[in-house]
Amino acid sequence: MMTRSRILFAVVLLTSGITVAALASRGPPPRKLKYEVDARTHAVVQPDELAKWIVEGRRDFTVIDLRPPSAFEKGHVRGAVNCGHCHANAAEGRAAVDKGDFVDLSRKLVVYTATGTETVELPKVLARNPNLLLLKDGYAGWERDVLATVSFEGVTDEEQMNELKQKEAVRAFFAGERPAAVTAPLPTAPIRRDTAHKPAAAREGC
Repeated sequence: MMTRSRILFAVVLLTSGITVAALASRGPPPRKLKYEVDARTHAVVQPDELAKWIVEGRRDFTVIDLRPPSAFEKGHVRGAVNCGHCHANAAEGRAAVDKGDFVDLSRKLVVYTATGTETVELPKVLARNPNLLLLKDGYAGWERDVLATVSFEGVTDEEQMNELKQKEAVRAFFAGERPAAVTAPLPTAPIRRDTAHKPAAAREGC
């Protein structure tokens, strides 16, 4: 005759067995292919700081544009590579390496979206890279802080005027223009090299 405790033990054992069998039949958990990144988990770089790096001609970083190719073609950070559609498989990755379009993951990686508020999911090789930086406010921040027209109207303070002149010099540098209304040297001198950066193409990827 089974006692109440034996019946309870048998029920628990049977339930555990069913649970284990159900988990086993489902197989291993799906492998996580992409990881979410945002300003809470990664460092950010301000648009004017990134502009300074580019003006200096530094080569220890790569800028990755995560917007669709159509947005990239309308305008992008100088030297950025477009990764709106990253390589779908290993074969595409190897082809990119052969063409010289592969991102050097040993450099700082500055990634940006349209506004910096979009959810960003990246492959583990990027998301877990300690060199990964997010551009503050995305391309909208770049347009606002670097490309926007500089107004000198009503400014009488000499120090403020000098800051605006430098800001205008940076804007003109990225717009391919001479500074309007005033002339001012860039706030930092470009590094002189015998070879220039290879221009980015819309189809370059990561």
